Amino acid sequence: MSLVLLVLAAAVTAAATGLGDRTCLEIVNDLAPADRRSEVVSAFAIVCYIAISIPVIGVGVLARLAGAGPAAITFAPVVAVIAITALVIELELALARAES
Repeated sequence: MSLVLLVLAAAVTAAATGLGDRTCLEIVNDLAPADRRSEVVSAFAIVCYIAISIPVIGVGVLARLAGAGPAAITFAPVVAVIAITALVIELELALARAES
């Protein structure tokens, strides 16, 4: 049962990540000047890779210092708070766009 849940969670996560990446790239392409689009998209990709690497390195260091259990227990709520904050900000922005 837990293997099935793991595979299902990985598939949902992969789909959500793909949709998020695609949406972000569409926005970056729309905002970037045509003559600098490749530079802007490259910079965006670098920032994305750095952004996803920092938490992995951080949880790895924490796991090394305190163990895998405490690292997971600490990391999960932090990610949840960041995700909820991003959702709230996006909903506020969507409401502001709808009102204007």
